[in-house]
Amino acid sequence: MAYSGASLGIRSRAATGRANNSAATDPRLDMVTALQAMGPHPSLGDQAKVFGRFVGTWDAEYPEFSKDGKATRSPCEIVFGWIMERLAIQNLFIV
Repeated sequence: MAYSGASLGIRSRAATGRANNSAATDPRLDMVTALQAMGPHPSLGDQAKVFGRFVGTWDAEYPEFSKDGKATRSPCEIVFGWIMERLAIQNLFIV
């Protein structure tokens, strides 16, 4: 399995109406709750827009290449969100 560096067919979950906005009540998610932030820190100014535009949940295709060069594409989700007191963005690929 190798990372291709490119994804095809990426589209926002918000655009498809499938975003999950339910509040977390599971104590195993306490770390996620502690890390999350609702937006960029004001000190980041316009620089936050560089990556801030990706915040949300996205549908994508993940290409994997075998040793013989054959490509297999699988659906995946990519989640971006502000964390750490609004100073960083975390991303998560769910394949």
